[in-house]
Amino acid sequence: SVSYVIVQEKLEEFKAYAWKGWLSYADTLPSEQADLKAAIYKFHEAYQKDPRQDRLFFNAPVLLVIATENSWDGGLAAQNIEMMAVAEGLGVLYNGFMVRAVRQNPEAAEWLGLSGKNVCCCLLIGYPDVVYQRTAPRKTADVTWK
Repeated sequence: SVSYVIVQEKLEEFKAYAWKGWLSYADTLPSEQADLKAAIYKFHEAYQKDPRQDRLFFNAPVLLVIATENSWDGGLAAQNIEMMAVAEGLGVLYNGFMVRAVRQNPEAAEWLGLSGKNVCCCLLIGYPDVVYQRTAPRKTADVTWK
C-alpha cells in the first residue's frame, strides 16, 4: 500500500507548491511558537534573495515522497531506501518540514498525484558536499546479552 513519487526533472516547479505549504503551516503556529514562525519566514526571504540558500530543499537534486495508509510501512520503506542510497554513496535527509508543507497545501499533494493519501515521509537525496572520515563519538550503548 506504499506509493512513491520521485521529483527530479520538475523539482523547481514543485518548490513553489512546497514553499506555499510551508508558509501556510507557519501561519497556523500558535503564538508560543512565534520564533519558529519568524524563522520560517526568514528562511523564505533568504531563499527568494538567493535560491542557493534553500532551507527547505537544501539544494538536493531529488525529492522522494512516500505515501501510505500505515505510516509504519512508509517509515520502514524510507529506512530501507536510505540504507541502499547511502551504500551507493548518496546522502539522504528525512525532511519532516516537507511532509508538513505537502500536507498543508492541497495543491502540492495534487501536483504529486497524492490527493487524499497520507504523505508520511519525504526524503531529499543527492551527493553530499562533505565526506566524514569517521562517525561522531557516541556513548557506549547499554546492552545486555542473555
